[in-house]
Amino acid sequence: MAEACHGVFVARDNLERNPSQLMTELLHHAAYPGNTLGRPMHCQEDNIANITPDAIRGFMGEHFRPERMVFVAVNVDHEETTKWVARSFLGKDYGPRRERPRIQPVYQGGDMRIPADLANVHISLGFEYGGWNSEDLVSVTVLNTLLGGGGAFSTS
Repeated sequence: MAEACHGVFVARDNLERNPSQLMTELLHHAAYPGNTLGRPMHCQEDNIANITPDAIRGFMGEHFRPERMVFVAVNVDHEETTKWVARSFLGKDYGPRRERPRIQPVYQGGDMRIPADLANVHISLGFEYGGWNSEDLVSVTVLNTLLGGGGAFSTS
């Protein structure tokens, strides 16, 4: 457990040293505070005490179920991989299939400012729109490019 907790600190430290990744995390936190997309991707320091073997087993039992997984293998022997996957799942009692509630993100907008001693200023703008099926997708993509956005952007 100590090694896993240390890994949380390392991941958090790496996040804070990567302004681009940190900006994405903070943008989602400001746009969707306290719900779905606004939840942190990395464990917060004040939650480390809650990470116990029982908590991890409980989480895995609830979420690591065959109906919620996809197994992908590339450049491996199909027969050997199929046997390995079957041994991992067959014959285990997972109980009845549980429907997972589908929670829609609730956009609220907002702002977040983090003082930092950096050579550059980092600014992110986020706007709510209808995602991949929106009539505005092309316009938003063009706007993203004109504002200097990179090749990847969130359409949540």
